[in-house]
Amino acid sequence: MKRIAEIDRLRGLCIVSMLLGHLAKDTMLSKVVHLPLWVDGAMGFVMASGVVVGIVRHRSLTSGRSLAQVTAQTWRRAAQLWLIFVVVVVVSVGLRDVTGRGTMTPTAQQFGGWARLIVDTLTLQQSLRYIDLLTVYVFALLMAPLMFGLLLRRNGALLVGLVAGGFYVLDLIVPLSAFRLENSAVIDGQVRIAQVVVATRWFSLFAVGLIMGWHWPTVDRWLRRRFVTVGLVASTVVLTVVARVTDERGMVPPSWIIDKVTLAPGTFVFAVIAVLALLRLLQTRTPSLDRPISADGPAASIRSGFGSAVGAIEVLGRFSLSAYVIHLVVIQLADLTVGMPTGSGLGLLLVVVSLLAAFGWAWLRNRPMINLPAVVSTSGRSTARSQ
Repeated sequence: MKRIAEIDRLRGLCIVSMLLGHLAKDTMLSKVVHLPLWVDGAMGFVMASGVVVGIVRHRSLTSGRSLAQVTAQTWRRAAQLWLIFVVVVVVSVGLRDVTGRGTMTPTAQQFGGWARLIVDTLTLQQSLRYIDLLTVYVFALLMAPLMFGLLLRRNGALLVGLVAGGFYVLDLIVPLSAFRLENSAVIDGQVRIAQVVVATRWFSLFAVGLIMGWHWPTVDRWLRRRFVTVGLVASTVVLTVVARVTDERGMVPPSWIIDKVTLAPGTFVFAVIAVLALLRLLQTRTPSLDRPISADGPAASIRSGFGSAVGAIEVLGRFSLSAYVIHLVVIQLADLTVGMPTGSGLGLLLVVVSLLAAFGWAWLRNRPMINLPAVVSTSGRSTARSQ
């Protein structure tokens, strides 16, 4: 099966954005990458993952597999992600308790004891900073089979849009507390809720990607139209300029319009426009990996990909979820050892370490005679093709 290069490139760029935003957010490089202040890589990553799930599941459901089989496979992936999330949280807090080190991770006692921490973690009601994207994925994959069933019906895209949009609008009117996932961290010596992630709103962004992936040939043709390209790129540039100007003048937009964590309406619309614009710009004919992976073997494709920056980004995109999990491990280890050096050269060094570890994992996954387990892929594929 031929890869869609621009989607891999988009996911790879989103990983780089998240690495810089988490580990080196105060550096000049991070500020350049995050010129559009109101959106970031996490939004593109969630939306692009929806695209991948839509493409893969559409192929499965239109080639003989039943909805029950696809649902079971999707929920197995959700269970794997849930397990990874629980392990990362429990191990991180456990190491914090044992070593007494860490500037960001709370102790179990600060969470109210181990019993409460474990219950809240198992039920996805509590998370650590920077790990909460995993909870969004679990929620999205649990809901995805319902979307598959709707997409199989006539006017399925409209039905999915109504359901996802209904969730979003309902949360705006009557906040759904069950889907507000607390993200705790030690701030100024006290445990505070650093962020509250609204899973229903992030799921709506995932659903937009899911619809796009389900109808990818049509979306692909639409994106390649000149007037669409100009409109998307121009809109992104204008919104970026507005974001920069308001920031420089100290003007803070109302949180009910612009908010990256809760995915307020203005942020949601900007994110969709920016992702579509970036997808179009990435639709180049760069030959690095844009060919069937079976042509000369995945290992050869990986090696040739490393020969260019675009190829390296594609490799990272292919293993993007694995790279994200590796990134979480690096963050927790950094917090337990050197703290979170977000504005120093050490932060950039940790970004490089994370990238090298991700590329190393990609290389190992494609080594002949080595059969390492895949971390998980949002598409539900545990082969070397997509992580």
